[in-house]
Amino acid sequence: MWLLIFILSASGAPELGAIMTVLSTYPTLQKCQSERLRITDEMITAYPLDHDFDLVCRLNSPRHKAATQPKEESLTD
Repeated sequence: MWLLIFILSASGAPELGAIMTVLSTYPTLQKCQSERLRITDEMITAYPLDHDFDLVCRLNSPRHKAATQPKEESLTD
């Protein structure tokens, strides 16, 4: 299962680090990536001066649950 995660950089309060929120889950990387691109485009249009965020797709599986930071995966064309 792939997780679409919203990461808000707390540049105004560095002690907070980054705030992460799971937006949704997807069965494949391709479905997660297409939704990530769609939401990113909408966010950039809605907030053109604020780019302190990232949307990433991360694999969530039983073998990765022990890891505190699952590796971000990306599509190759």
